[in-house]
Amino acid sequence: MKKKFVSIFLSLIITISFALPAFASMERVESKYNQKSIDLSLTEIQEKKDTVQVPEKIDEKVSTFVQCEKDMWSVLSKNLDESDYGGKYVKDGVLHIKVVNQENVEKTIKKILEFIPQNAKNIEQSVIIETDAIYSVEQLEKMMDDLPIEECKRLHIYGIGIKSNINGLTVDSDEWTEEKKREVSEILGIDINHIEFGISTGLCDDNTLSSLEKETRDRPDDYNASPGALIHNKEANRNFTLGVGVYYEIEGITDGGEGDYGWVTAGHYCEEDDNFYKQNVNYPYMGFVDFVNLEPVNGRDYATADAAIIYKDKKSEVDFSLGTFNNKVVLNTGEAEDDEEVYMIGGYSGLVKGKVLNSNYRIYDWSGQGPEQYRNMIKTNISSVNGDSGGPLLRERNQNSYTILGILKGREKDNQAFFTSWDSIENDLVFGKKERPVQVWLWP
Repeated sequence: MKKKFVSIFLSLIITISFALPAFASMERVESKYNQKSIDLSLTEIQEKKDTVQVPEKIDEKVSTFVQCEKDMWSVLSKNLDESDYGGKYVKDGVLHIKVVNQENVEKTIKKILEFIPQNAKNIEQSVIIETDAIYSVEQLEKMMDDLPIEECKRLHIYGIGIKSNINGLTVDSDEWTEEKKREVSEILGIDINHIEFGISTGLCDDNTLSSLEKETRDRPDDYNASPGALIHNKEANRNFTLGVGVYYEIEGITDGGEGDYGWVTAGHYCEEDDNFYKQNVNYPYMGFVDFVNLEPVNGRDYATADAAIIYKDKKSEVDFSLGTFNNKVVLNTGEAEDDEEVYMIGGYSGLVKGKVLNSNYRIYDWSGQGPEQYRNMIKTNISSVNGDSGGPLLRERNQNSYTILGILKGREKDNQAFFTSWDSIENDLVFGKKERPVQVWLWP
């Protein structure tokens, strides 16, 4: 079989070349299309991964990943112990950490700094420690876990999340009385002064668009599938927005670096084997849906992701592209921080700026496809419209690049968009009835 080599940028400057991979399982190959083959070494796979995926341990990989202060935010989020701090939020471009155990947090920061290149040492100035925390993130999450769903329905609580700047929780309902506030405080076991009482309609819905509902916007006649591109599910007859290109390995099927190229978008209204096309005058073929994660998995009674993985098979007529908006690339992954400025690229909305309201939010009354309850969602004040589903949530990393934080699930109102966190995409996706774990990571 001939091997087709493609080029992938590891940075804005360096380019390497490699071949497209094949499935390791012939059974799966025969049930789909014929696959492309690869002789990409495990070393090359790992080198690519180290440039885009947040290190889960503080070691020499940190020096590869961290190139600016906002990269350090992601490493801290991944490596701080939730019992040591009570929340993180951004103010005036600086990360504030409310600490419970100051010594442990400072040790973690110091250890990260040991692996950072000398020319980036000033990133230490982008973190401020606040010592007024009463509750740890671990305690706040337990409070949310102990809130019975029956009580949420009785009190019309539609969502709850950690509110870092007050070292507490935000609780959303359709209306509040002083008596109801006190009752919620007692149920949660938290001081009422550490609760933000928000107003919510409870009407949270998906952001896909039937192509019959609205005329498709004219698209350039190109064949690049870049983040934010408008794409079309033929079988569902719905328009979505492309998140990013991904490389994924399915446990027991594509192990050992023999994973596959594809794209991630939202999973609602998608079924396995649905065919996706890029929206332009010629509708070039992209690939088919390999799997969808929308419902609870691993025995849970809630879901953490709304995602579909589109496999780029040999019939695909489109290519990966580094281009996004404003000639910036999506260079790595990260975790959102409360109150930070972010951007969404929607297929119809274009580039929209907003703010993270809650980086760890739970929805108890989702009215779109999937279960009522979702966890680990990112709530923003971003405006979105139908057709934007699957679009990437981005942090402006520097003047040349973005960090991806999640993909759009839907909205409560036009100006409150919810996103599946990238952490859930990396860690919570499963394949097939056996729920095989899937390792997904950015491949721009």
